Amino acid sequence: MEKQLTPGMAVHCSDGEAGRLEKIVGEPDERTPAYLVVQRGRPIRRRHIVVPVSLVRDVAPDRILLDTTLQALETFPDFEVTVAQRADPADLPAAPLHPLFWPAYRDQAAIIFRARSVPETSREIRRGMPVYDNAGAQVGQVAGLLVDDETRQASHLVLNRKGPRAADPRLVPVDLVDYVVRDDIYLRIGQDQVVGLTVYQTQQPETA
Repeated sequence: MEKQLTPGMAVHCSDGEAGRLEKIVGEPDERTPAYLVVQRGRPIRRRHIVVPVSLVRDVAPDRILLDTTLQALETFPDFEVTVAQRADPADLPAAPLHPLFWPAYRDQAAIIFRARSVPETSREIRRGMPVYDNAGAQVGQVAGLLVDDETRQASHLVLNRKGPRAADPRLVPVDLVDYVVRDDIYLRIGQDQVVGLTVYQTQQPETA
């Protein structure tokens, strides 16, 4: 059974609500979601916590249930962390003689950069990411990702189409994704083929 992961969904631990799903991070070669990034807390002290998909217990239409507690979740790493690294003394200018300039010199000696807590080869899938056909024309935006409940394998992107011919969302098999560059997703097919893809229905029709 396939279930949809949509950025913005509520995320719950076993003992309460943890936050909102901010983005999905996956390995492009395996075409599988590997991590969820959970936005937690108020703006001033907001965190972006990385959670392995192996901790997803269930996915309901409006929420994701994690197999962990709120206290344990706080120990998980942030998606990006600030790292300070000492610069090579050989690359620095001579130290100033006047003490007034020492603080600025110390700032040069420390290199501050942002590092991810996930593999560098991984790619982010966020709601609203533009999707392009094989000719480079934008055909829509990502609305969500369908994941098989048993295998945890991604099966389809949910595509909100763009343009005058846009109507219902379409299901794009992940095998039709050619590559992902920064914030853009490129497909192997053209716009006419996109129109012919299966229409996504949030509720399956009842069977007699």
